[in-house]
Amino acid sequence: MIKDSIASRVLHCQLAGKSQEVIVRFGIPRQEKDYFTCEYEISVAGESEAYQIIGIDSVQALQLAMFMVGSALKSMHGASDWSWNAEPDTGFPTSVE
Repeated sequence: MIKDSIASRVLHCQLAGKSQEVIVRFGIPRQEKDYFTCEYEISVAGESEAYQIIGIDSVQALQLAMFMVGSALKSMHGASDWSWNAEPDTGFPTSVE
């Protein structure tokens, strides 16, 4: 679990025919020598997976973490009907531009 979370989002989806709450958390980007890291965590049905991404600066690390979350949610096996804030989407980017 991420200790120093700077942001989180609660989403909902259908997973294996059941309504599920999905919680996403982002950690504070941290400088490591000449690059930055940003932790992110995805929790579904009480199971959490934490990851870390590297960026040139803190903003890029956070942007890449958001992209990775969007991609992971989009490709989650068996998940459909995503919603957040009464909108039919996750609100996370799925491409880097």
